[in-house]
Amino acid sequence: MFIQEPSVEIYGIRLPIIEGKCDLVKLIVDSVREQGLEFRDGDIIVLTCKLVSKCLGLLVDIREIKPSPRALRIASRSGLDPRFVELVLRESDGLLLAIPVKKLVDEGIVNLYEFSRNPELAPNIYSITPRNIDVVAKVLRDGIRELTGKDVAVVICDTEVSTAGSMDVARGIS
Repeated sequence: MFIQEPSVEIYGIRLPIIEGKCDLVKLIVDSVREQGLEFRDGDIIVLTCKLVSKCLGLLVDIREIKPSPRALRIASRSGLDPRFVELVLRESDGLLLAIPVKKLVDEGIVNLYEFSRNPELAPNIYSITPRNIDVVAKVLRDGIRELTGKDVAVVICDTEVSTAGSMDVARGIS
């Protein structure tokens, strides 16, 4: 008796450039349909955290942030922009360590520009990770089910960058 192994099919969904807040569920469903594809029960949709944050309007212009004394102290030790440090402090439960990224970049150990296709388009704008990212994944999953009738899984991933390279890590799931 011949047993057929299950197959895995991977599709990249072409989405338009996201400029700001939008209906991500509708955007995904419309894009899938425009590509002549259909959702099936059990499909797994993987989205980048940055895409989700942009669609939720979670963007911050760093030029509008006033650093606290604590952010100024940490920035002086790490070589980071104090406004960025302030943003990290506001969005974090706690701070374990500060890596001197600027020094690593200045010394050529890390090339941040290799992680962006158009780094000149992104200065001063930062995306914030949604607070309850599993809940966001569930809302997206429920929305896709509502529009398509299909039960899919949603994974929201983020890129972790280190001196050894980068890898995507699941941050939110439903």
